[in-house]
Parts: sequence; C-alpha cells; structure tokens
Amino acid sequence: MRAFLLQPLLIKIESELAPQANTKGLFYRTRDSTATLYSDPALVELILRNLVSNAVRYTEHGGVLVACRRRNGVALLEVWDTGIGIAAEQQESVFQEFHQLGNPERDRQKGLGLGLSIARGLAMLLRLELTLCSESGRGSLFRLAIPLAPQAAVQRPPANRLQRRRALPMKVLVIDDDPVVCASMQRLLSDWGCTCLVAGSVSEALVLAAIQPPDMLISDYRLRSNSTGAQAIAALRQQAGRDLPALLVTGDTAPARLREARASGVPLLHKPVAPDQLYSALDHIQAGLIMPS
Repeated sequence: MRAFLLQPLLIKIESELAPQANTKGLFYRTRDSTATLYSDPALVELILRNLVSNAVRYTEHGGVLVACRRRNGVALLEVWDTGIGIAAEQQESVFQEFHQLGNPERDRQKGLGLGLSIARGLAMLLRLELTLCSESGRGSLFRLAIPLAPQAAVQRPPANRLQRRRALPMKVLVIDDDPVVCASMQRLLSDWGCTCLVAGSVSEALVLAAIQPPDMLISDYRLRSNSTGAQAIAALRQQAGRDLPALLVTGDTAPARLREARASGVPLLHKPVAPDQLYSALDHIQAGLIMPS
C-alpha cells in the first residue's frame, strides 16, 4: 500500500481500452484528475481495467466515461456507460463468477463473465467499497471509493520509462474468437513494431500461418468448437516443423482449467493482461530467454 497519482493510471487505461471502444463506434472520455490515492496501485489498476472492459463490452451505443470526484477524504473513482443497464434484481448476481447479462447461450464472443467478479474480489481484498447504480436500458455507474493521500507522499516513477522500450520487429499470430480483443491486440502490437496477424479459430490460424509464417504465437486458451489454445499452438508448431515461441492467455480461474493450460508447457498469462506484462513477455522471448510457464 502506498500513495500514487491517479492521472497516469487514467491515461494508461484509456490508451489500452479506448481503441476497443472506438472499434465499436463508441466514444471514450476520461476526466483529468489531480487526486493522490492511498492503496495498492497494481490492484486498483486491475479493478479499473475490469470495470472499463465490462462497460465497453456491454455498450453498443453512446460510450464510456471515467471520472473521479472527491468526497470527505475519499476519491470516488467512477465508470459510467450508456449500455444495456442492469435490473435491480440482477445487480448483486453480476458480481458472481461466470454470470453474464444477455448471454444465456454462453456465447464466448461475449466473454467469460469474470471481470466484475475479479473487480469485487480485489476491492474486498483492499477493503474498498465497490458499488453499482444502474437501471435496465439506461446504462450503469460503477463507483470505487479509495482513500485520498497527501500529494507530497507520492513516490514518482522513473522518468521516460516507456520511452526506453525497444521495437519488437516480429510477426505475431494472435488466435482469439473475440474480434474486439483481436482489434485491440493488432493496434497494441503494431505500436511495438510487430506485424500482427489475427485468426478467430484454429483452422483460420493454420491457413494464415501457411501463407505468412509467424515468428510468435499468442492464443486465448478457450476457443470455439471446444478447442483450446494449447491445441492450436501444437497444430501450428507441427505445421511449421519447429517449436514456435508461444504464449497462452486465459481468464479462467477454475483449478482444473489452469492445470490443463499449464500442462501444455506454454507460458501462461492471466487476463486482464497489462501491456507492460505482455511487452516484457515478448521482449524475453525475442531475446531468446525462457519464460516461466
């Protein structure tokens, strides 16, 4: 726990998730803040990323606003959306694992339903209050209350840390059946100097890889038609005739699923994956270092 400035976090989340909103034709707005908070910055970042991701996912028209207000020594970090809204009788259940609104058929293109559960669990761990105000058809407001800290208490990060990143000139094949995730990954990887190919299924990935052989694979663990990312990576490696470097990404929390993923021997990243974490993994792989599985 320490004091930290909120504004760099707001900028970071906007740079990651605004492209997803823009891909859907939504606006994304952040109100600048001079607030200094006292909590665990890494866990607060995970909570905010999950809340904003959820807002973008369930909004089809309008957009998302992220803002902060001060009240009685507390910062109220708010995520507003103009999405489908949540009926009063469902407002507690949306924080349960795998609960999804408007997805009775369990279409994985609509996600796993883990984001709000993770956000609530982290808030409880930090002893922060996470509340919801919503009306069906009128959008939602998620509000996280975080103690304010004196501005003088902030430990500032080293200057120009991001500018020191080197380019990663590699061809990366991303396999994910969520088109919003694919679009976001394309933009992020392109900013790092990568050529990014995307496929929504194992068969599509095999065709793309035959035409443009990749240097690196990144796959979601759970794919369509009961396929897994481990199976996709194994098939692509067999086709290439070599042990292509690869990463698995998963939002699963079930122990059996996690054991299956780790048994593949492919390094595993957990959703939501922060760009710094993904960049570090790619940088290690390009440098020929072994990532821990």
